[in-house]
Amino acid sequence: MASFFKTFGLGVIYVIALPFILLFWAIYAIYCLGVFIYMAIRNVIIFFSGGTPNGDMKEDVEAKRILLERSQKSQASQNIYVSPQPVFDEPTPMPEPVQNEPEPYEQPAQPENMFYPDEEELPIDNSFDGDNKDGYVD
Repeated sequence: MASFFKTFGLGVIYVIALPFILLFWAIYAIYCLGVFIYMAIRNVIIFFSGGTPNGDMKEDVEAKRILLERSQKSQASQNIYVSPQPVFDEPTPMPEPVQNEPEPYEQPAQPENMFYPDEEELPIDNSFDGDNKDGYVD
């Protein structure tokens, strides 16, 4: 009988507590939906304004500082004035060739019909006895 009252008592507690549990889960779901909508709108606005939604990390801040220092150093070095080369009225004479330099290579002359040999140079097949009387291979 004690187990009956124990089971019955748990049932009564669940029936009484169920509306409160459902109310808690409904309020929690509405809260989560509101946070989701807020964060989505916030992140879209921050994204299109050029920022990062989660802010800058320590590494990002350090990298930006290093890049800023480098750009300031490069801007300081860009202020150096370099004078242009002087302009000469006469062209500079070419230096004389050194005696040890080889003569320039001249390519030998190519035959006029290099890729299409004359008929005399084509191979002749003497074993052919057909219509081709001159014996050239087709």
